[in-house]
Amino acid sequence: MLTFFLVLLFFVLGLVLRPRLSKYIKKQFADFFDNKHKNYEVEFRIEFYNQPSLHHIGEKGVLVKSPPIQIYVEAIDEEDALNILESIIRQEVKGELISIKEIQ
Repeated sequence: MLTFFLVLLFFVLGLVLRPRLSKYIKKQFADFFDNKHKNYEVEFRIEFYNQPSLHHIGEKGVLVKSPPIQIYVEAIDEEDALNILESIIRQEVKGELISIKEIQ
């Protein structure tokens, strides 16, 4: 009989205290489980100055602009998103030499 009474008592205490304990635990570990990252859409354009040949004196270079490029970045804030974009550009943009010819 005592065992039944104790089981019933702890069952009722569990039902009463569970919401309070749950709130307390969530409050303590909220920073650990919450996702602080936000999704950003970054649109940029690559521009470079096309230098004329040294053999054509008097010609000026041309500013070449790529069409807009959109990427999606998951970051904490806008500054972090720009830092991620910068690292992506450094790592992923590669030049590939196709041919080189001497012009007479």
